[in-house]
Amino acid sequence: MSSPAPRLTFAGTTSLLRAQRVLADSGIQCQIVPAPPVGSPCGLALEVPAEHRDAALSLLATAGLRPQAQG
Repeated sequence: MSSPAPRLTFAGTTSLLRAQRVLADSGIQCQIVPAPPVGSPCGLALEVPAEHRDAALSLLATAGLRPQAQG
């Protein structure tokens, strides 16, 4: 059984869109989806394939983007 895709939430829409661009530019596919019930102030999250979670978090940290939560 595979792990569910992590949902990364951010402080706002601008950060979420920047994160999406960083990941896309690095070849990591992600989708904008509704945030978990207790999640993002903007109501959106990035869903990243589970197998790319660690690489995505590393890329985002390098870009100065830190998700608020991971669900």
